[in-house]
Amino acid sequence: MVTFKTKKKELIKVFKHFYPGKKKYSDYKKEACEITIINAKATFSARGAQFHIDCITKGTAKLTVPLYYLYNIVESDPSADFEFEVTENEMKINKLIIKVDTCFFQDDSILKTIKLPFQYNDADVIQLLNEHTVEELAFNHIFNKVNLALVKLDQNMRYAYAYLKEYGVKYEEIEKLIGPKLFKDGKIPK
Repeated sequence: MVTFKTKKKELIKVFKHFYPGKKKYSDYKKEACEITIINAKATFSARGAQFHIDCITKGTAKLTVPLYYLYNIVESDPSADFEFEVTENEMKINKLIIKVDTCFFQDDSILKTIKLPFQYNDADVIQLLNEHTVEELAFNHIFNKVNLALVKLDQNMRYAYAYLKEYGVKYEEIEKLIGPKLFKDGKIPK
């Protein structure tokens, strides 16, 4: 079991950074929030942003929870202090227990936070394959986005080929043009 304690006002500050001005909170319903708990610090990461809260911790873990769901829980709870207890695939927030994806570890040296720009595009998502394992992407609920971006890339390359084949352009030439721009090894995964 891993625990961390913090004040509601600290959590609200984090959510204000995740929900900048123009967008509605409901626009973020599908966004995952990755929480990494290490010595005296909880790090909250979501697309384009990462914020730390100094807090009282016991143990180390990483978990993911829908950002909007976590916001609603914190916002609606009248408590001034929050205690989070993380167990296998569950997190207790004060007295409420919710399902989350969890990963426990002895050493935080293997942790990698998924970093995406705030307004990311398909190329940004695809390039995550250069830095992260499939397991890391799946844990952070991003692997499906990567697969969709790869399908879209394949469709766009096929469209380009369909338009340019009459000029003698081969599909392999398009692959050779695009591959090095997106992948360290220059090869597009099939």
